[in-house]
Amino acid sequence: MSNPLEDMEKPDVIFCIGTNMTECHPVAATRLKRALARGAKMIVADPRRIGLADLADIYLPIRVGSDVPLLLGMAHVIARDGLTDPAFIAERTADSEAFLEHIKEFTPEWAETI
Repeated sequence: MSNPLEDMEKPDVIFCIGTNMTECHPVAATRLKRALARGAKMIVADPRRIGLADLADIYLPIRVGSDVPLLLGMAHVIARDGLTDPAFIAERTADSEAFLEHIKEFTPEWAETI
C-alpha cells in the first residue's frame, strides 16, 4: 500500500490487480467498500474469481502471469492516446521518456496474445 488508508475512500474508479484485498487487507477493503457505497466503480483483474471480483462493476478474468502484459498494454494506450499529464509525470518520475519509448511495442494486440 502506498497511500494513506483514508485515500481509499476518495476515488471515483478503482482498479485492483494482483490483490485479494478482502482476505489479505481487511481494513483497506473496508475503506474500499465505503468508496463503492458512495458510488465509486471498481474493475478487478485477477485469474481467480476472488471475493473482491463479486463487488466489481467489471471483472477481467486474466490468465495467470498476464498481469504485467495487461498493464503494459494499458500504459501503451494511455501514452498513444495522449492521456498522460506531462507536468505530473515530470514532477514525480525520472526517465519517463525512456519508459514511454519502451512501451510503444506493447500494444493491446500484443497483450491479448499472452
